[in-house]
Amino acid sequence: MFQNYFVLILLLLVGCSESKETRKQRFLIQGNEKFDKQEYGEASKFFEAALVLDSCFSDALNNLGTVAHRTQNFGSAMEYYSRAIECNPEFIQAYFNRANVFYDLNQPENALRDLEVIEKEHPDTAAVYHLRGLIYWKLHQPEKALANYRRILGRHAEDTDVLINVGTLYASLDQFDSGRYYLRKALALKPEDAQALNAIAILEADAGHVAEAATWINKAIGKVPDDPYFLNNKGYILLLMKSYDEALPLINESIALDPYNGWAYRNKGMYYVLTQKYDEGLRLLHQAEKIDPLIDQLYYWIGEAYLKNNQRDLACQYFKKALEHNQLASVDFDSKCE
Repeated sequence: MFQNYFVLILLLLVGCSESKETRKQRFLIQGNEKFDKQEYGEASKFFEAALVLDSCFSDALNNLGTVAHRTQNFGSAMEYYSRAIECNPEFIQAYFNRANVFYDLNQPENALRDLEVIEKEHPDTAAVYHLRGLIYWKLHQPEKALANYRRILGRHAEDTDVLINVGTLYASLDQFDSGRYYLRKALALKPEDAQALNAIAILEADAGHVAEAATWINKAIGKVPDDPYFLNNKGYILLLMKSYDEALPLINESIALDPYNGWAYRNKGMYYVLTQKYDEGLRLLHQAEKIDPLIDQLYYWIGEAYLKNNQRDLACQYFKKALEHNQLASVDFDSKCE
């Protein structure tokens, strides 16, 4: 009721001398100013006032979608962006915004369809390649992700975000030299970039250089002390260093800051397996599996937990999955399950 009253007052205050189009644009500008100040509730009121004048004002609908997306209300964001597209089927920005929501909602196929629409009108667009790279990364298709990132680097060789993504992807494929090349290039451009410092820490940890990894992750946390991913990664590195009691509080803090990071549950599950609390380890590892079954080394650790818990049949089911996803060498599978 109060919100509608606010809109009515706005309309009366503008006066009758201005045209409908002028009033719409005025509300849009005022809403944008509030949005830039992160006053999202006030911004929404101005956008809604514009919609009172024109219920199919696609710019206002798109901006309401952006407010909803920024405040993590993905369902409303999707509805507003879709309405904006219905009102203006050529509204490219709304397609791109909706693709980002589909990405956040783990609907990669829908996101890819929206990107196809954009690409038909604007081929060879860096933003499209970047989001498509992230989508293929989420789909665990690293080669397709790399192909999109290479398209960007062909025109923007000093894009540090893309360099970090490429380096991280190569590291995930155990191509550590290639990963180092791109990550060190990013650090040469931005020596204080916390994301690059974090990425090279994980690369060195997975390459077996744990002490070096600890140095890098400490530098990253020094830049952003409360980043949940950095804290979780430091916990992981400490697990590799067998500093179990130091690792657990960091992993717990990471989960408290971001309860939806499957990697943190994997690491906490690892902690319990390594400290011989297998039932608790299995509970947490399966929680990670629900979030993302293709987290690196997850199948291996579930298999290891079942094996140590004297549940060999279940262990071998997961070791087989680990073998299929390159988390376990065939010789190791044979030694455990043949």
